Amino acid sequence: MKKRTLALLLAAVFAVSMIAGMGAAGLISEIKAELRRDFTIRVDGDKQIFRNVDGERVYPILFEGTTYLPVRAIGELMDKTVYWDEGKKEIDLRTEDPKETTTVTDADVIFDSKDNKTEKTDKKEKTEKTEKANKKETVDTSTFIGEEKAKAIALKKAGITEDEADRLKVSLDRDNGIWEYEVEIRVGRTEYDADINAETGEIIKWEVDSDD
Repeated sequence: MKKRTLALLLAAVFAVSMIAGMGAAGLISEIKAELRRDFTIRVDGDKQIFRNVDGERVYPILFEGTTYLPVRAIGELMDKTVYWDEGKKEIDLRTEDPKETTTVTDADVIFDSKDNKTEKTDKKEKTEKTEKANKKETVDTSTFIGEEKAKAIALKKAGITEDEADRLKVSLDRDNGIWEYEVEIRVGRTEYDADINAETGEIIKWEVDSDD
């Protein structure tokens, strides 16, 4: 699964870089591709929903048997910052933060190597995610309810089914000595966040946020 996902990401990065290079040389080519709203992308079992800078949902594209993802989606999946060099028409995915706009509007950082100008666009902080990844430890989960049960508890609380969720993510974390399943559910512009006791199934925290 991970190898297939990586191959998909690399294919998309290569395609975007290739098109950017062609543009710089004045050799832009139009292609006929399929926008696949019926495709579901999962990473380690977690359903992924991709949106552009305006919050509108974007979908995978199928071209000659190969699936392509938006460059912003690739950056988020790889936990990278997307840089766009307006002068070179070059996209660079880096392990850094920051971001802004021009020809490519879904980059995190836009700069022009010719004019030595840099602009920044908005993006969520990924520090917390990185810190959690660096603090992995071996845990005996034999007494835990499991991710599927935690997912079911959160979905029931939200009053929706898994098929109705645009994004559904479950992770295990420890807070104040208590192991919890952190469940994130997104439906349209509404996001549900639940912290569920990993042993008892009790909902410790429940939050509902809307982009509107």
